[in-house]
Amino acid sequence: MSKGFWRTAKQVEPFSPGKCATERVSEYVKTWQSRCYLAGIPDEVPRKVAASGRAPSWRAVAVALLQNDLNLYQLGFSKPAYNKQVETIRRAHIAVHGQPPDCTQLELNL
Repeated sequence: MSKGFWRTAKQVEPFSPGKCATERVSEYVKTWQSRCYLAGIPDEVPRKVAASGRAPSWRAVAVALLQNDLNLYQLGFSKPAYNKQVETIRRAHIAVHGQPPDCTQLELNL
C-alpha cells in the first residue's frame, strides 16, 4: 500500500519528545499550526478522521490525557527506542567480553 493522502492507518509523527505532557502538547499544536492550522487546531473533528490521525483536535488531546497517556502516543508521538538500545548494549558487551552480561547462553540464529 502506498503512502498518500487517503491512508487510513495512523502514522507515527516526528514530534520531538518533551520532558512533560505540557511540552508535548505545545509541540503537537505548533506542528499542526505549521501544517495549515494557523488559526489554531479545532475543538473536534469527525471520529474517523481523528482516529486516522489526519487532523488534530483538542478533543484528541483531552482523551489522551484522560486515558493517562501522558507521553501522547495516541496523538502520534513515537515510543522511545529503549529495546533497541538494550540490544545494542548487550551486543557490545558480547563483543568486548565474549559473553552476555547476564551470562545466559547465546542463541543460534539460522
